[in-house]
Amino acid sequence: MLAVFFDLPVEREGVVAKAPARTRRDSVPSADALASGTPSAAVFVPFGGTLKEDSVVPLLPRDHAGNVDWTAALRTGVVRPTVSPSGVDSATARLLRFGFDFFLPPGQDTSVTTWFPHSGHTEWLECSSCHVRLFPYRRPVKLSMDALTDGKYCGACHGPVAFPIETGCERCHPKEEMPAGEAPPALLGTTRLRRVGGDTLEPPRSVFPHWVHRARFVCATCHNQLFEMKAGQAEVSMDLISQGKSCGVCHDGKRAFSADFGACDRCHVPPKRSAK
Repeated sequence: MLAVFFDLPVEREGVVAKAPARTRRDSVPSADALASGTPSAAVFVPFGGTLKEDSVVPLLPRDHAGNVDWTAALRTGVVRPTVSPSGVDSATARLLRFGFDFFLPPGQDTSVTTWFPHSGHTEWLECSSCHVRLFPYRRPVKLSMDALTDGKYCGACHGPVAFPIETGCERCHPKEEMPAGEAPPALLGTTRLRRVGGDTLEPPRSVFPHWVHRARFVCATCHNQLFEMKAGQAEVSMDLISQGKSCGVCHDGKRAFSADFGACDRCHVPPKRSAK
């Protein structure tokens, strides 16, 4: 099943997947660090038809602290997301790769040196994903850790779907370092959608596994054209999906499984009961 989501090639005989080595912020794991042979041969192997996170986490590179490093996964070929929902990137659909990375020295706006890589963000996002919704053009904002932990600015993504700022210190502050392996390698963003109206006879609320889609598509494929990058801002209904809107843009039985009768349990998953 994951072979469909990840566009995986057939497993080659004798190739064994290994957990990628942990990496620092300013380094990207090499193919040798990932496994013997090419990254695609080592990492793109069928997972026995499971969508369980604990089967996928060991195959993704992690940073020094232990957080899953999706940008390293992208650059080393561990994941190969596309821009177009059809799975075929056209020349007009490709993202603008903007390589203006910069350091903010300690001063009025920050007490420590801060590194911001435009290049890493534009491999996943469009400029409009952050500007002007989070950051106005040519108008400085007052960044603080308190604001970020409140979900503002960088905190809109870092925590909900990208590495948490609390455990990703050296990813932004090159002179700060978390103890190695302190962060759990969580696949962030899995969401149980909120139900509006309805009755108790309806199926369980839908679960959206963000990481599955992130492995196949860059963020800009869905954001902001289909969904605003803020929880609770998009309406998702079976009527919209059946009309080819919302999730139905892809889940039409061709690009991805059809969101129709017979596939209900792919999204409507009962919540796990805690052990007594």
